Amino acid sequence: MSDLIADMAYNDQKSQKDLIDAIKLHKGKKTIDSLENVKKGIFEKNCKICINILKDYGYPNYDLVSEETSNDYWLLIQHCDNDVKFQRQALKQLEKFSRIGKASVTNKAYLRDRVNKNLNKPQIYGTQVFRNKNGKYEAYSIQNNESVDERRKSVGLEPLQEYLDSMNNQ
Repeated sequence: MSDLIADMAYNDQKSQKDLIDAIKLHKGKKTIDSLENVKKGIFEKNCKICINILKDYGYPNYDLVSEETSNDYWLLIQHCDNDVKFQRQALKQLEKFSRIGKASVTNKAYLRDRVNKNLNKPQIYGTQVFRNKNGKYEAYSIQNNESVDERRKSVGLEPLQEYLDSMNNQ
């Protein structure tokens, strides 16, 4: 299972890098659309496999797999936006394991926000961002925005403004 998850994570990240590189190099619309379709296909295929892993083994926590493999599995779930029901099932297990130190609390925060965004609910930690009309990253709606940095700190994340600044200064 670990090798399978690692291979899926590699293909996930490669498909995104290929697309970003094509955009940066101003490749034509046909090339970019093709790479977008490849990425979408990889995400959908990986999601189906992740659903089966969760069903057959439960969430790949640190007792089941290495920390790296658990993190790779989380990454793959983040990209299952076409199946929020599955993301919610995985989140429930991830929350359980993160409470007892057998999965990453930071990953839990990212997935919680991803699920909330996909359900059109405010984020808790402000991890999900988009580019505004000026090309700058900003966070999707955040619940109790005034205390977001306290929540971020509790899961090992930097203050929201530092997070946004680092993305906007790349």
